[in-house]
Amino acid sequence: MDTDPISAVEAVVFLALMLVILKIAVDALEAAPLGFSTQADDYLEDAADGASGVWEDYT
Repeated sequence: MDTDPISAVEAVVFLALMLVILKIAVDALEAAPLGFSTQADDYLEDAADGASGVWEDYT
C-alpha cells in the first residue's frame, strides 16, 4: 500500500491537533468546580512524549 507523504503528514498533524484540543478540554473540566477528576491528562502527556520521541528519531 503506497501512502502519499503529504497525506501521512496531514494525518499526523490532525492527530496532534485533536490531542491538543482534548487536553485543553480535560484541563478545563478539571479546573471547573464540578468535581471532575481524571488521569486522561497523564495519558495525553505520555502520548505526547512518545510522539515527540518518534518524531526526534525520524528526523
